[in-house]
Amino acid sequence: MADDGYQDIINIDISSVVIEQMMKKYRDKPHLKYMKMDVRNMAEFESGSFDAVIDKGTLDSIMCGQNSQENASQMLEEVNRILKAKGAYILITYGDPSYRLRLLKDLQLWTVKLHVIDRWERSREPSWELTKPLPLDGDSTSVVSILGPKPDVHYIYVCIKPKSDPTLSSQNGVLGSTKADTPHTTLSTHTTTDSSGSRAGLFRTPISGGVQSATFAHGLPPPALAVRNLMEQARFAHLCTVMSGMHHRRTGYPFGSLVDFSNDSMGHPIFSLSPLAIHTRNLLSDPRCTLVVQVPGWSGLSNARVTIFGDVYPLPEDQQEWAHKQYVAKHQQWASQQWGNFYYYRMQNISDIYFIGGFGTVAWVDVKEYEAIQPDKIAVDGGEQSLKELNAIFSKPLREFLSSEGEVDDAALISVDSKGIDIRVRQGAQFNIQRLAFDVPHKVETLEEAKRALHKIIKTASK
Repeated sequence: MADDGYQDIINIDISSVVIEQMMKKYRDKPHLKYMKMDVRNMAEFESGSFDAVIDKGTLDSIMCGQNSQENASQMLEEVNRILKAKGAYILITYGDPSYRLRLLKDLQLWTVKLHVIDRWERSREPSWELTKPLPLDGDSTSVVSILGPKPDVHYIYVCIKPKSDPTLSSQNGVLGSTKADTPHTTLSTHTTTDSSGSRAGLFRTPISGGVQSATFAHGLPPPALAVRNLMEQARFAHLCTVMSGMHHRRTGYPFGSLVDFSNDSMGHPIFSLSPLAIHTRNLLSDPRCTLVVQVPGWSGLSNARVTIFGDVYPLPEDQQEWAHKQYVAKHQQWASQQWGNFYYYRMQNISDIYFIGGFGTVAWVDVKEYEAIQPDKIAVDGGEQSLKELNAIFSKPLREFLSSEGEVDDAALISVDSKGIDIRVRQGAQFNIQRLAFDVPHKVETLEEAKRALHKIIKTASK
């Protein structure tokens, strides 16, 4: 937008670290403004001060958190407040009409038009016209009838704030249309032009973790690799089994328990289970289960976690010794103490994988892709001892680095991969997760390479 001539663009994010990074990245574009702000309370902006608000990820992030409906309503009401009459709120999302349309319409703030863009450039001749608005009905059946039940598209909702007279609805803001007297730079994009010729828009820069489409822009591994890395770094998980009839209570209900685990070469979890445990008896009766794995150093819903669906069976006798070696490699003394009293089980069939990489990063991961990809070497080798060593060296410098726009009480590395690190940041009683990407031309594979990459980040920041 800036390169196309838009002069008044304000970008906001709730993360001061993201804002600082963006200010540094675009310091050669002084007309791009960056502000740390909560989108639910934009009191610094006057009512009716923006021509357009563009949202790529914020509403999706909020809908993944606690009190999602209340927080989403607060956000949308604030967006409507700061928009001028006939201003546009443009929401770019993975949320199809069955999930987003009612949320956008129930508040009765605007008229809504829906457009779609193919996610991947697979064909030069798409099977439907992407630039025209789709017909909308109350239950989204009209969209399904046009696109099919599972279209591979981005949804773009264009919400037009009416004039002061609520009986008048605007017909402007249709993506893909341009007026003869409108500069080409406005075609389907982000703002309109006011009488003074200035263009104003409100951007939300993706938070660390971001939506899935921000994966590569923010130095994040793709979802399948992120899950493999997470499975290597985590040692404990919540195993949810189906209560069997042998317990004479709550038959058929899900039963959750905390277990340790390791993985085989394809990322299938291996468990060391006691024959007396309820979850073991449940699995022998019904092998269906889910395993919920979260990143070590849990600090809330901004953390990465994954739910793996599958069937768990006891390993045959001739594979018990092999499974024991897998366990010893990951758990060291814990597995050796259990040997002889516990029996090894494996999730033989993985049926589905649901990954949440933080607020807004949500993906159903293809099982075959997950099984085929290999985890980052540093994720496999970067166990607790490696993180302890990195924290001993970099915790204080990172805390000072992150305190540039707000005091940080503590900063601790909780995971590392070939592209960067995840840091748990504490400000008083509040925790959040920040992502720092390595600024190196190659994948970081060893602890020493990670140290050099972090030294570079700290050194660059201190200049």
